[in-house]
Amino acid sequence: MCQTVIVHLLRPAIDYKALVNMIKSMWEIIGDFQIIDLVNAYFLITFSKLEDYEWVFSSGP
Repeated sequence: MCQTVIVHLLRPAIDYKALVNMIKSMWEIIGDFQIIDLVNAYFLITFSKLEDYEWVFSSGP
């Protein structure tokens, strides 16, 4: 099962470390995750734990 979401940031460009911190605090991730920078403020975020993916997909901002 794929545990990846596509995220589009609406705020001005932020650096990678700030994005990681924002994701951890907003989504309260318990496992690891990987971020792949696409273009035009789009990112792929892949979660190691299915619970994190399900929570973000169904309840996250």
